[in-house]
Amino acid sequence: MVAYPQPPGLRPAYQIEVEIGRLDTTRAGEAALAAHWTIEDLGTRDLLASRDSYLTRAAAGTGTPAAVAALSGVLAELSQEIASTVRDLRQKAS
Repeated sequence: MVAYPQPPGLRPAYQIEVEIGRLDTTRAGEAALAAHWTIEDLGTRDLLASRDSYLTRAAAGTGTPAAVAALSGVLAELSQEIASTVRDLRQKAS
């Protein structure tokens, strides 16, 4: 991962775009995330992956701290899905 703008001379291989359509908690105390994400090869501009993720996680208690922890958890799951896809793409390319 590289912050934008990237340092001179650094050429990332992929561009990942994430559009989060939903990130909130339900009345039942679950964190809910809906996102669409893509991975593009920056060398060829080919679209390598396009996915929709729908994730939920029950809060481990009531109140704001439990809700924030559950929201953080679904964001972590999304990050893991994306990272797994990038690893798979790199293995296929080699």
